[in-house]
Amino acid sequence: MDDFDFCCASREEIAVHVADVAPGMTDDEIEALPRPVQAAARAVRDAVALADREGFRECNTRELLRQIGIGNILAISGGRKIHRLTGVTLPAGCGYSVTVDLAGNDTYVIRRIFSRAGRTWVKGERTGIYCTEVGEQAYQASCFRNVPFGDAR
Repeated sequence: MDDFDFCCASREEIAVHVADVAPGMTDDEIEALPRPVQAAARAVRDAVALADREGFRECNTRELLRQIGIGNILAISGGRKIHRLTGVTLPAGCGYSVTVDLAGNDTYVIRRIFSRAGRTWVKGERTGIYCTEVGEQAYQASCFRNVPFGDAR
């Protein structure tokens, strides 16, 4: 990886740097990263690959986070968020994360993602979500223990 100094960087700077470089990284390159950012790099790489396959479009992530709402973000991920080109990833814990992406028809696609041992599964998905509903739907996706969510693949 380039000469980015992880030791002196803030959490936000690390997140932005990982989001910039992770999409094209191999597993060996991710293993060479410092331990705390390996999971974020894998999540970004997998989400970008999924977005490329699904045909999402570029999204203003600051506006998306405003639509989700700070209360929901804190409830879902404790404030952790990973900005991506097509949306955001909110790590929920225990291997689960919630991805929110902007679809081509100006609605959102929300997915419950489970990652373990380098593999990723979509555990639920809802499409056609309008901006007024995105916060509630993202929260529902994060409740992986007791709330069924969308259609599992």
